Amino acid sequence: MTSDDIDLTGLSILIVDDQPLSIKLMEALLNQKGFKTYSATTGQDALAFLEHTVPDLVMLDVMMPGMTGFEVCQRMRVNDKTADVPVIFVTARDDAETISKCFEAGGSDYAAKPLRIFELLARVKLGLTSSIHKKRAEQSEEALEESQQFLLKIIDENPAQIFVINNESRLLMVNKKFADIFETNPEALIGFTISELIEQSASFESLPALLKRSSLGEDKHSFEMRYTNKDDDHWLLCTRLPFTFHHEECVLGINMDFTDLKKAELEKKRLEEQLGQSQKMEVIGTLAGGIAHDFNNMLAVILGYTDLAKNTLPEGAKQINHLNEVTKAGIRAKDLVKQILNFSRQTEIQHVDISMTMIVKEVVKMVKSTLPSKVTCEVSIDQKTSFVKGDQTQVHQVLMNLCVNANQAMAEGGTLTVSLDNYPVDRNCIECSNALPGSFVHLAVTDTGSGMTEAVKKRIFEPYFTTKDVGKGTGMGLAVVHGIVNQHNGHLCVETELGKGSTFHLFLPASQNILHESIQEDSPIIEGKEKILIVDDEPMVGELVLETLSMQGYEGKLFHDSSEALEEFKQNPNKYDLVLSDYMMPNMTGDKLAMEIRKINKTVPIVLATGFSNNITKEVALSLGITEFLMKPIVGNDLCRAVRECLENAREGSI
Repeated sequence: MTSDDIDLTGLSILIVDDQPLSIKLMEALLNQKGFKTYSATTGQDALAFLEHTVPDLVMLDVMMPGMTGFEVCQRMRVNDKTADVPVIFVTARDDAETISKCFEAGGSDYAAKPLRIFELLARVKLGLTSSIHKKRAEQSEEALEESQQFLLKIIDENPAQIFVINNESRLLMVNKKFADIFETNPEALIGFTISELIEQSASFESLPALLKRSSLGEDKHSFEMRYTNKDDDHWLLCTRLPFTFHHEECVLGINMDFTDLKKAELEKKRLEEQLGQSQKMEVIGTLAGGIAHDFNNMLAVILGYTDLAKNTLPEGAKQINHLNEVTKAGIRAKDLVKQILNFSRQTEIQHVDISMTMIVKEVVKMVKSTLPSKVTCEVSIDQKTSFVKGDQTQVHQVLMNLCVNANQAMAEGGTLTVSLDNYPVDRNCIECSNALPGSFVHLAVTDTGSGMTEAVKKRIFEPYFTTKDVGKGTGMGLAVVHGIVNQHNGHLCVETELGKGSTFHLFLPASQNILHESIQEDSPIIEGKEKILIVDDEPMVGELVLETLSMQGYEGKLFHDSSEALEEFKQNPNKYDLVLSDYMMPNMTGDKLAMEIRKINKTVPIVLATGFSNNITKEVALSLGITEFLMKPIVGNDLCRAVRECLENAREGSI
């Protein structure tokens, strides 16, 4: 009879566990497989049961009140009736010390909690069949041979790598899983020493660690290790158990592959880090909104008073040129705020026809001023380059990020090259052969830095991936660039070679419109005499608006408190021709003020202005009955035109 013919149906198992739920679960599983089960919740009850009934196997919990599983097993082993009953310890701790105690106490096997069904059944079957074989082996030499073959099969089919090595570092036994590493059969490895295997497996650098053995006489212990075979990483949980066989000191090695579990653990850690980074970016976005509101108010004061100062100077005065530079800087700061809000996804993205030539010139001018002396910058622009349809601020951000990355890649100095031209129609990408149907504008940013490996190249556009030291990079720059390019229906790839630098190729669809850059003259400012109610909690901004409108002939009255402004309007509902209010104010926001005014006067024009807010958009404002919605900072002339337009529209509507 072979081991496969053994019928375990009806064999009895005693389950000893102080947790009734655990007993029920194991009983349900074992009964379903045809086993007969008994149970006890304490060590004392188990020993009492064993006095009159001897089961075929005992599943014994290690940690129980009153008497531990170790003590129960030890008492079983000194009792002739139960000395040979196999015991499988069940433990929540699978460290080397606990497992060693299981075997020292006389255990046949152990199973770690939480129990896995297939493992539990396998260990139960192994325990029972081993016991049966042992009994048969005692009866005859033939039964002993069968038992040995069965155990060898168990070892060979075990998912763990198993080997035995002696004090001469010579392999005495290996199983099939271990032999699979070397793409051979177990018999072919028997008798080889570690040094001999290393000579024959020169490409397998992890072999010494894989065969790492305990010092002779050292207790059983476990450890984790990682090795690479055929460019694939593996993780092993290794157990080493010294023992003596035929007066020869040996070590049993068991390497359990838990690569899938480890990769899942690493992926979980990566996702947790990514979540942490995302939360940081969300905080940055919220902070950006708050900064934008205050900064736009300050810019409104700077730009407004600059305009007022210019208007007080005689024509041709030298100071006007100086003030014009202040205005340019203020407008550039306004665009910078827009970039910050775009980055934090708090503004609406607008795609219009834009000149890549102008963007390249502007970015290169900024970049040159920040480059170290050991880095030079070269530019090549085809003046016939087409326009593209996109968001100017975002495209500006893309080029800026690529230039900053190029500069950082040249720590020892080098050359940064930016080139711009029209790409041939319907030609594939020059680097990755990606299809580019239609007309595209080609922007290339090249550095002569360190370049990248193929592994790094594959991951550079992943969010939070960075090759920089901790604290020196978030891994968001190129991920943001890649996202913006995708939003523009473009294509981005990198051409790189380690030690020879990198080139980022950016392709954006060319606009079908033929555009001509022109200078639009501002329409003349029309003066007025209307009465305007001005509401702004920022004194400097309010005073500026009042003075700007007063210089154009308007009669304004300023309130810094929206509640006081509402009370004034209630007292004089027909006095004011227009209401101009800030949105972000304490006590009552501008939209709430507008709705209260609408209850009193249905026709008075209302202009709402804000530096930034997540809570209101132009569409929402207009739906509330607000006449016009303006984003700060508002240059003086723009404010006057908006006010005049609202007054004229209201007059035409009343005719």
